[in-house]
Amino acid sequence: MKNIIYFVILLLSPSISLVHAQDWSGDVQWLYFQSNISPTPYIDYRRIKKIGTDSIQGKECHIFEESYEYIHNGEHTILTGYPFMLSYENNIISYYDSIQQVFHTIYDFNLEEGDTLHSYCAFFDTTIQSEIIAVEEMIIGDDTLKKFIIKDLYEFNMGCSLVSGSNVIIEGIGTTEYLFPFLGFADPPPGGNLACFQTDDFIYPDTLNACELLVAVDNIISDTNVKLFPNPTEDILTIEVDDFNKIQLYNTVGKLLLTSTQKQIDLSSFASGVYWVKLKIANSWTIRKIIKL
Repeated sequence: MKNIIYFVILLLSPSISLVHAQDWSGDVQWLYFQSNISPTPYIDYRRIKKIGTDSIQGKECHIFEESYEYIHNGEHTILTGYPFMLSYENNIISYYDSIQQVFHTIYDFNLEEGDTLHSYCAFFDTTIQSEIIAVEEMIIGDDTLKKFIIKDLYEFNMGCSLVSGSNVIIEGIGTTEYLFPFLGFADPPPGGNLACFQTDDFIYPDTLNACELLVAVDNIISDTNVKLFPNPTEDILTIEVDDFNKIQLYNTVGKLLLTSTQKQIDLSSFASGVYWVKLKIANSWTIRKIIKL
């Protein structure tokens, strides 16, 4: 069953972009695992997805929609916000402010080490500053992208923050935490770890991972007869379901950590945190979130 609920996203903000082989002409989406103060055993994540195009002030604009989604007790619930528009030209991502009718820069991927990135924060209608402390290269598929290591200049940021932990921005993708500057004192902030970014011909990370797990979530069986216990667990996780075939364990960035055909797996050697299990039952798959203490 699927529930769709509309809500107002106060942060009609900025974010993202593509590069080289990354082409915004087709489908574009980001998936972020949701940060929670107390991790929940059900699947929850944020999706930012392109839903159309427009032309404003001579710029090609891409229309996006953000949704918060969760799967619990066999129901897939979607909370959807109002659309917003971004342009991506000359390696700069800009957010279109429909009230002031102006474009605000979010990411400028032309900057070099020592430069200052000026990013628009919609919460306070202001610009925040981040210092580029290093620029590295990373190879994703056939593309060589810039990876920016940044530091928030908090004295200039009015409570907004572009990063909170990783301090990484990837050319054409944005931060590895959330697309938009957020309230630095929010606990938890919107979004979470970047699960994946995907276009028609580009995927990050380039190993098939969380995109596989979540992009096709509408087609995944939510089998309420599956029991995983104890959850949270300190060591042994037990699977109770008929027609069990195998289990796969993933971390929150979608890396496959374990495959087993046994109905019990030992997690004692894994670090505390949130993990995903993908279960093959007969000829179908279901996904669950587990917590390792």
